[in-house]
Amino acid sequence: MKNGVQRFAADLVLVTGLGVSYRIREYSAPDEGDSSKGTVSENKSTLKDTDAVVETETGTGKKTRSQLTTLCYIEKGDSYLMLHRVSKKNDINHDKWIGVGGHFERDESPEDCLLREVKEETGLTLNGYRFRGIVTFISDGSEAEYMCLYTSDDFSGTLIDCDEGKLEWIKKADFMKLEHWEGDAIFLKLIEEDAPFFSLKLVYTNGCLVESVLNGRKL
Repeated sequence: MKNGVQRFAADLVLVTGLGVSYRIREYSAPDEGDSSKGTVSENKSTLKDTDAVVETETGTGKKTRSQLTTLCYIEKGDSYLMLHRVSKKNDINHDKWIGVGGHFERDESPEDCLLREVKEETGLTLNGYRFRGIVTFISDGSEAEYMCLYTSDDFSGTLIDCDEGKLEWIKKADFMKLEHWEGDAIFLKLIEEDAPFFSLKLVYTNGCLVESVLNGRKL
């Protein structure tokens, strides 16, 4: 995105044409029995914790935490490398076909997380990639997840077995035949249309997509 600023997650991330910078709000809850409202401090340069607090409910000490993740769709010709999530117990993605990625670790940038997760899950090294958008997931009142979405067709290495499921090259035209999250079809369509950098909000209730908002407008 050139000469523009994409605001996301209540000042959590500023995406500019020059890259990504972080503005993290950290919350200190009051001690037990203390009626004070606690304090909020701000760090504008470093992502200090995977679960950095971005919103609070003052007066109660209750904290609303965000989850920061990455997801990458690796492309080869007319296919995506996809992960069939069948290995982990109590996996919210169980039996779904998704891209590869995961949660930020301490002090990681989105790109750090992307490269590490792809290497860990697939054995591949990304030599190039595109940052396609931010996806906000809301599900049944749980903590919001903010996902940095990437694609790559420039990689090297040999595929390895993944302990989270089975990796397969899936033809893009066959994706809709597979078990998947309904919202994934929306952002994959945007990717296939080569849409400019986007912000997509997906709201789920009981596993069903009930609302989708693209760049602030309901779909």
